[in-house]
Amino acid sequence: MFGLFRKKLPAFDSAEGNAFTPQGLRLIETGQGAALGNLYADLPPADRIHFIDGLGQLSEIGAPLPPVSQHPAMAAVEGGLRYV
Repeated sequence: MFGLFRKKLPAFDSAEGNAFTPQGLRLIETGQGAALGNLYADLPPADRIHFIDGLGQLSEIGAPLPPVSQHPAMAAVEGGLRYV
């Protein structure tokens, strides 16, 4: 029990372990909607909501997003981010 308080805790991962979230944030910041849409569309369906949650939690509220016209999946990405 005495050694419990000496343990170093792992760093907090605000992306919750989703390896694609940092890449998605960079794509949003640089306005690369086609690449962001491809990234989203290529994820397995179960990972898509986790990806959108991570982007929504880590992106700035009301941040400008790439145009929806850059990729068919951008409508889903934008809708998810507006919801989160």
